[in-house]
Amino acid sequence: AGENQPVLHSPGRTVCVIDIREEISRNTIFLIRRGLHEAAEKNAAAVILNMDTNGGSLAATEDIIKLLGHASVPTYTYVDTKAFSAGAIIASATDKIFKALGYKPKHTIEYAVRELCQAFRRGDLPNSFDNDAYFNVMRLKRLAAA
Repeated sequence: AGENQPVLHSPGRTVCVIDIREEISRNTIFLIRRGLHEAAEKNAAAVILNMDTNGGSLAATEDIIKLLGHASVPTYTYVDTKAFSAGAIIASATDKIFKALGYKPKHTIEYAVRELCQAFRRGDLPNSFDNDAYFNVMRLKRLAAA
């Protein structure tokens, strides 16, 4: 989706492809937001994140996960070569992950979780237990009040 993004056509429906070939950053948020918006406008059958990234900003990753969670079309990730760290977390937020033949991850989900925990300890990510913007916090508070 977007100016340089391919748009594939399935019988009667469009599939938008968003290339993610750089470090995950604030720019990636805008790229994905624009792609999801375009997919909605075109009544696309799906959005595919065509991913080849070493990872990047966990704060940007959090925003991207929220965008994907509100997508009006199914989302998929195609791991072209690599989806390390933040890329793996983003991929896990899509409906399904596909990989190119021969792809072998260098890091595990456990590695990504450790990295997230370290980011929380450093203060890189907001404490979702204190912020009512997070669904689970609101739900727990409502349950405690009942």
